[in-house]
Amino acid sequence: MTTSLYANINVIKTPLPKDATEKIIQKTLSILQTCLSPTRCKGNNTSLSIRLDSNEEVQTLNNNFRGKNTPTNVLSFPTDNTEAYANTYNNEEQAFYLGDIIIATNIVAKEAKESNISFTHHLQHMIIHGTLHLFEFNHILDIEADIMENTEINILAKLDISNPYD
Repeated sequence: MTTSLYANINVIKTPLPKDATEKIIQKTLSILQTCLSPTRCKGNNTSLSIRLDSNEEVQTLNNNFRGKNTPTNVLSFPTDNTEAYANTYNNEEQAFYLGDIIIATNIVAKEAKESNISFTHHLQHMIIHGTLHLFEFNHILDIEADIMENTEINILAKLDISNPYD
């Protein structure tokens, strides 16, 4: 059974052209969907929203929802409704709605430069990381972090991206 992962993409701030950024996001999600089990996806069709925005917007959300008044690279907001369904792009099928991801592109660019990796590769890593949080992966406990990091490493490898944890 193949899983389809649909995304509503909202690019507000990015150092790359908007259309190139959207293609990067779609490519990442295309690989990601091949790595997820239909059981985890709650069926064949799953959807989410991805927004690329400023540090200030991410800081506001981080403060409002997590009580941390600082920007961060990525935030994930899983839906709290297990019956949440949204129309897919063709409006003919329904897809389970996972939630929202917001990425601070300035932080991603800064981290990429500090780590000597491309912005594109780090952005793809943050998309995968944020999406895995929507699929209930976590990194609070060491064992959870190991599982999540190994999953990220495996997905990134399919995009020919090196292990970011080395």
